[in-house]
Amino acid sequence: MPTAYLREVCVLFNYHYVPIRRHLELHKHDKKFGASKPLRKARNAVPLPEPDDLILKHIFYFSHEDLIKQHRERQQKERKRKREEAEINGELLECGCCLDTFLHEDIAQCADGHLFCVECVRKAAYEVIGRGQLSFKCIEMGGCAAVFPDSVMQRVLPPSVFQSHMERVQADELRKVEISDLVSCPFCHFAIIMPDPNNKVLACQNPSCMKESCRLCREPNHIPLRCDEVIKQGQRRILDKLEEELTSALIRTCYKCKKRFFKEEGCNHMKCPCGAHMCYVCGKPLSAKTPYDHFSETDPSKCKMTIDTQKFNARRVAEAEKRVAQQAQSDPMAGSLDVQKLLNLSSKRRKRTRAEPLTII
Repeated sequence: MPTAYLREVCVLFNYHYVPIRRHLELHKHDKKFGASKPLRKARNAVPLPEPDDLILKHIFYFSHEDLIKQHRERQQKERKRKREEAEINGELLECGCCLDTFLHEDIAQCADGHLFCVECVRKAAYEVIGRGQLSFKCIEMGGCAAVFPDSVMQRVLPPSVFQSHMERVQADELRKVEISDLVSCPFCHFAIIMPDPNNKVLACQNPSCMKESCRLCREPNHIPLRCDEVIKQGQRRILDKLEEELTSALIRTCYKCKKRFFKEEGCNHMKCPCGAHMCYVCGKPLSAKTPYDHFSETDPSKCKMTIDTQKFNARRVAEAEKRVAQQAQSDPMAGSLDVQKLLNLSSKRRKRTRAEPLTII
């Protein structure tokens, strides 16, 4: 199959393996694709990375889909049989929250013996986690002070959610102990003892994180920059907005082919290699036959043919800085901002980042 067609299928199914595989299996014998040609070995072939656990699970599901569906059907039939039998024998238990009846295996019990269905306990647990709390108290309407044991919550919550909760509990217990030189990762609940004060980079060993951070300012690793030279998380949005404003102040974009350009000198009539004509001052398209009708040195309603480009650009940059500074003052997440400092940091960041060269016309 053509590579372009494979890309379309991946986008169509949002890169989900199973529906993509089903679609390709269904259409693999279509005549429009013709016979498959043997692949030639590339000269500088790059080895493929090892597939992660998630893609392996998708591959396993696709290979055993029929067996998995049959197993689920058997489970549903067995569950229906158990419920009918329990209903006849009067063995169904009532949930203290939704008041519906359930099998014993679908009931969770607090430390004081109050019974609730697994679904009600799970919903209450998600609310507790969302509030940042660590203990799952009983949801009995009378105000029971007991909690649900960890063994019960392990059965109620998905494995990944329960593991994340236990990591938060362990991190909270470590903080209460107040171990000296204990440093925690700002992106997860991993903690490690770092006795060497000169070691300022925390390399997280949590397999689901593995990020490096500064132990002093708790920002992503910024070596060799000092902490005061780093853009804080709350200020990144303001910096991005500042760079966007500065870019729009200095750079023009062709309305026809989207090519970007800037001007250092010369008249304000700009002609793109694609044939489009536009004004450098206001950015409006110009007539290819009469482009100079747009300009006038005496009419204030029209743009001037020639200007001091450096002063013009400097004025636009100053206006951009002023707009961003006003926005920063009303942004509670931005903190105390120095626009000139952000300009310097922005300049350093651009030097460390490769950018496509602009086309000068």
